[in-house]
Amino acid sequence: MNPAKHFHVLIGAPTLADHLPEGPCVVIDADEGCLQRLRGDLDQFPHHHPCVLLCAAVSAESSQPLQWFSYNDARFDGILSPELRSRSVPNLICLQQQTLNGRTLADLLDQAVLPIEEYQTGHLVLRQGDPMAVLSSAGSWMDTLQIVELAGPDLPDCWGGIAGRYLEPLGFRLQQAGQVWQRPSTQMLRLLLEKLQDQREQLVVERDDQMNGRRQLAERLDQQSTDHRDELAQLRETMHEQIASINLSREQVIVERDELKQHLSNLEAMHEQALLEHRREWDQERQRWQEREAEWNRQLRQEELMAGASAAQMNLLTDLVARWLADQSDQ
Repeated sequence: MNPAKHFHVLIGAPTLADHLPEGPCVVIDADEGCLQRLRGDLDQFPHHHPCVLLCAAVSAESSQPLQWFSYNDARFDGILSPELRSRSVPNLICLQQQTLNGRTLADLLDQAVLPIEEYQTGHLVLRQGDPMAVLSSAGSWMDTLQIVELAGPDLPDCWGGIAGRYLEPLGFRLQQAGQVWQRPSTQMLRLLLEKLQDQREQLVVERDDQMNGRRQLAERLDQQSTDHRDELAQLRETMHEQIASINLSREQVIVERDELKQHLSNLEAMHEQALLEHRREWDQERQRWQEREAEWNRQLRQEELMAGASAAQMNLLTDLVARWLADQSDQ
């Protein structure tokens, strides 16, 4: 990690990469053209530390509309109109006036995501815009700032007194007339320790919350385990009852099956016996019919013989009568 003592926040882009301070840098400028020129110079002369370029105008509140004036000298770009600047800089020309949606310094620094170590403190360099909007929108980043510098040509005169009254209650001391304020290293160490203490307390709270959450989770799991055991016991009891009922039903079914088998066997025996008796009766009846038929055939043959004998007798009598009659006629 970068061993530089400070990370740097520049409000207003310098012209050349060589003008960037040593250490990680965030450069914020409302003019994309200025950032493009700096980006092109960085391509040729790379900075030895992380450097993030952001196009934005810093305001006290997020999305706050700002009347922004751009001049032929970008160091004077900001919220002050040409009428207010013409007195001190007569050759200054306003190139453009536009309304920009501002962003807070805290949001921009959060977006930059610089790799900053705990021991690194911030150096804020104000080169354009509204210094008070920048300072009031720094949020928790203000605790990490050790140096605030008004580097614009007219910023110390225009904003020095107001900035001083804002910074001095925060522990900053004027180091260079109206231009540089700095916190003592002991105070930064104390702020760092307070920050670490706050982080520690927050970690303790998070740890306690996690432990409470784990305890509650363990209690829920224990309760669920108890409920699960109770459900298993109930299911086991129900299963045993169902098995006992099934076994009883099975035994009853087996008994009924055996009874049905015995009944079927009895029915089969009775059927077989009835079939044998019926067959025997049938054979007897057939034999009786056969005997009757034979008797009828015998009687029929006797009658036929008797009829034949009668016919022979009749024919003989007929012949005798015929002969008698013949003999009578001859006489």
